[in-house]
Amino acid sequence: MQKFHGSYKSSDVTFLLDPIVVTEDGVPPGTPQAEGAAAYEVQIASEAPMSPLYLSYFYGALERNKTRIAYDVAQVARALAARPNEELVLASLVRAGTPIGVLLHRALVLLGRKSVHYSISATRKRGSDPCALDAIIRDHSPEDIVFVDGWTGKGYIATELREAMHGFNFSRHVRINPELVVLADLAGVAGLSASSDDYLIPAAMLRSTVCGLISASMLNPRNVPGLPDACLFYEHLRSYDLSAFFVDTVTEEVAKVLPSLVGTPVIAWDEEAKQQARLVSDAFVDETMRMYGIVERNKVKPGICEANRALLTRANQMQLVVRDLQGDGEDLANLLALAEAKGVVVSENSALPYRAAVLLTA
Repeated sequence: MQKFHGSYKSSDVTFLLDPIVVTEDGVPPGTPQAEGAAAYEVQIASEAPMSPLYLSYFYGALERNKTRIAYDVAQVARALAARPNEELVLASLVRAGTPIGVLLHRALVLLGRKSVHYSISATRKRGSDPCALDAIIRDHSPEDIVFVDGWTGKGYIATELREAMHGFNFSRHVRINPELVVLADLAGVAGLSASSDDYLIPAAMLRSTVCGLISASMLNPRNVPGLPDACLFYEHLRSYDLSAFFVDTVTEEVAKVLPSLVGTPVIAWDEEAKQQARLVSDAFVDETMRMYGIVERNKVKPGICEANRALLTRANQMQLVVRDLQGDGEDLANLLALAEAKGVVVSENSALPYRAAVLLTA
């Protein structure tokens, strides 16, 4: 398995993915589409630079929210550092988990802990890539693995991961903890989170250019035993890449926050907090499905970060619902721009338990 770091420093992350290079000439012929709905597959195969106006929304959100993100990264890193493991082997889930994994890895190093960071494929109906996990446990203790993502929406990935790891652990006679570590656990399903707050993590606002220039993962077209899942590597977007800029900006803030937390209690994502988040999440999804006649839970995307991902990557017919157009205006600006560009209907609902949500209506 080749060492692949995307556009990140080799010390930040190793992607356990088989890269397919995309140039200005486009995607290589014969490349299969990524896992998911047909409309989504088409979108994954092509990415173009974002406009200067759209990027101004990203820069603004990063400036407004970088301290909050840094605080949450620092709190989660301190909780991980308190664990008795000899080393912490972060396995972030591409793509949303990758930049958060880089930040947690850097924070752990600042805390003096031995840490290594891999980023691996996680697909619907299969969970994590077993080939990638096999590669990790060849070099590290299975008990040291920590799965990382950016946030939870409905908790689908966390549930899939838990089920997949049950089978993997049984087949390999190992004990990998299936719990997910995130910054914001809206669904109340993570093993560790800083909170359940629905706030804008700017990494959600961009696609490959904030995630190491890679696409979402896909089944490997080479179909060779022992190879991990594949991804597209968007070489033609290198001059637009903000992956390093994002993690460097937040890391500077993390370095400022960590000293202020010395002597304070380490956070614990307790069952009471998780249960409350689960109740809110389940009630919202159930009521939304009833109101809009949606029959698949996966078509409800709760939270401002999930709304960003849906509008960025999906070609489905959809609707954007926001809670407070005026009060949340700055953090909604890019969503409204995406919605306008795609002809997506926008509605306001002051009773929404989240700042935004997207409903896939077809």
